[in-house]
Amino acid sequence: PLPDGTSKVLAESLRRVTIRRFLSEGEAYQADIGELAEPAVADAPELVERAVTRFKAYVEARDIKSPWTWPSLQKLRDPGLLADVICPHLASSLAERQAVLAMLDPVARLEKVETMMAA
Repeated sequence: PLPDGTSKVLAESLRRVTIRRFLSEGEAYQADIGELAEPAVADAPELVERAVTRFKAYVEARDIKSPWTWPSLQKLRDPGLLADVICPHLASSLAERQAVLAMLDPVARLEKVETMMAA
């Protein structure tokens, strides 16, 4: 566990789902999931570019080390995916970050992340 009581786990997903419940099997967990109907990927190039620029400044100002796992932010065009990559690295509470990741609208999610970086 990290000092704040959380753990970091690297996971890659193919789509967003809702977790209905966790199932414990010995020392491992499985999840019963449900499909989420997400809106189509929006084209928001100005928002994406602004968020990437702001995140680079945010990282430099806080001396955050860029993990090798980050995709090339310059290549990301999906506002929801960009928000999902940036959000875990923000200096906000776990509850605030989780609330953002739970937002289904990808543009609204990135707008919220951008607002959090500006705070």
